[in-house]
Amino acid sequence: MHVHPNENHDYRGLHVVVFNPKSGSVETAKAFDTYKSSAALENFIGQHIPEGFIIAAACMDDCVSNLSKNAKQWFANMGSKEIWNLGYRQGFTFIGVAGRKDF
Repeated sequence: MHVHPNENHDYRGLHVVVFNPKSGSVETAKAFDTYKSSAALENFIGQHIPEGFIIAAACMDDCVSNLSKNAKQWFANMGSKEIWNLGYRQGFTFIGVAGRKDF
């Protein structure tokens, strides 16, 4: 799997991978520079991710400085509690299922 650089052509920020649960294939793998802005992540979240698809995310360097409330809520809606407590340069990993909190 290859993650493409973020909108600033580096890998800082939040890395998000979407897996198809039936085939196990990677549907999308992107890095978002949420140290600078959540705009690209907000656009990604606004796209339709089918319910039941697996979401994996990890932070590289810093991913919370400008992580929007909507982006945090997206993770919280899938069951993350720690997203609200994430601090500057803290590690963060997440695995959840789109549309489900009980994963």
